[in-house]
Amino acid sequence: MTNKRSITRIEVAPRLVALGIVAKEAAEEALGKVRDWADAPLEDGELAEVLVEFGVALAVYADAVDDLEESYRSTLEEAAACSGGLVVVGDVRLIRGAGGRDRLEFVRGGERVVRPAEHGAGRSLSRPAVFACLGRLAPGGADERTFHRVLPGEDAAVDGEVYVLVTPGQAAALRAEFGLALDDRGA
Repeated sequence: MTNKRSITRIEVAPRLVALGIVAKEAAEEALGKVRDWADAPLEDGELAEVLVEFGVALAVYADAVDDLEESYRSTLEEAAACSGGLVVVGDVRLIRGAGGRDRLEFVRGGERVVRPAEHGAGRSLSRPAVFACLGRLAPGGADERTFHRVLPGEDAAVDGEVYVLVTPGQAAALRAEFGLALDDRGA
């Protein structure tokens, strides 16, 4: 088992490529963007961030946002991008309802998807609504990847959640090799 506290992004990248989680080109591109600290040992919580940097995970933060609809749009587009272009979303809309009972709508593969998104008085994304949408943003068919939530703890994003798009075998490898705590159920 690899001790994640002593590994670097440079060391993690080839293993993620070998596991089929990240394409070699995507790993090289991500490492190029962080070249100044790519060889620094990962600290608590950084493994989940590395998966986001490498384009196979999505971070959903609890921070208040200026524009809920735009934030949902960008979040759903980022989630779809984790598929490497196999999933595309469009026409994201937040339909405001009485008493904070909003609904989130988007198109995936020509089909309109509708999910409740209750915000109450808050100005942050409804994480349950995002999680409900993630099940529709996995590639499907013969592609076994689903979104798995990084469980709260040392690898969870501060004030938010991280979801990684992996197969069950890849999720098991992330647990075994890197000690990443993942929800078994997926989205």
